[in-house]
Amino acid sequence: LTFSGYDWQVRQNPSDRGGQNAYHPDNAWVDPQGALHLRLAQRDGQWTSAEVTLTRALGHGTYAFTVRDTSQL
Repeated sequence: LTFSGYDWQVRQNPSDRGGQNAYHPDNAWVDPQGALHLRLAQRDGQWTSAEVTLTRALGHGTYAFTVRDTSQL
């Protein structure tokens, strides 16, 4: 997935960190306007989430994220 000029890896494997977490690649996408979307969705009776990580390190520093719409949370 490419977002904000960087390549990101979309998690697909489950994790047991902090409880059982299922991930689904369809829960992460970039829309035509360039906004990153991360979704929680129920699939086959199980809640799935999204996780993306950069494919390279940016180093130490301060990073800011802008969240536009939290009305559905």
